[in-house]
Amino acid sequence: MAKVVTRIAAHLTKEHHCGDGTSYKYDLDAHVSASFEKMPPGKACGLSGFSPLTSFEKDAVWQRVAGELDDTWSCVAVRSDGNPLGGPSEEDSLNEGTTLSAFTVTSNRRYLEGFKKSHGRTYADEEEGTRSKVMRCGGEEYLLQVMYPGSESDQDAIRKYSEKHQAGPDSLVKRFEGSVRRALKCEK
Repeated sequence: MAKVVTRIAAHLTKEHHCGDGTSYKYDLDAHVSASFEKMPPGKACGLSGFSPLTSFEKDAVWQRVAGELDDTWSCVAVRSDGNPLGGPSEEDSLNEGTTLSAFTVTSNRRYLEGFKKSHGRTYADEEEGTRSKVMRCGGEEYLLQVMYPGSESDQDAIRKYSEKHQAGPDSLVKRFEGSVRRALKCEK
């Protein structure tokens, strides 16, 4: 998971002109913070009521969640390629061909200010498969980011699987934001 989050952070930093993306390095001594688990219907990523999928196939989608929602948090959903050991491997979490979606939330001021300076309060890139927005909850701001197979993805199989089984980008962001708001107990 640390490798995935590091890659996402470096990519987004460079893409959003918040830096050159080279300041993010994966520490080879970093401990795995969470293990893969089956994605449960209606409670994906540990968020009550959250379901990025529109249909479920038994044991097909697994998730890994790390961090704290009120600080910095992430969840990656991967499609298992039928690993007989019962879930995806570490390599699957790094393989863009099996990553179905990724979700991040941060209240880190540095990231929030850099994002707002570069993009205002929202950003979308359909080719890359990225949606980001600043959400206010009480007196705090949070940067929410959703990644999914974009229209320019060279991973045809995962894009087709996503189109068949995952909510579309607008619905995916709306579902995620609603679940985060409920989990953080935000007022509407």
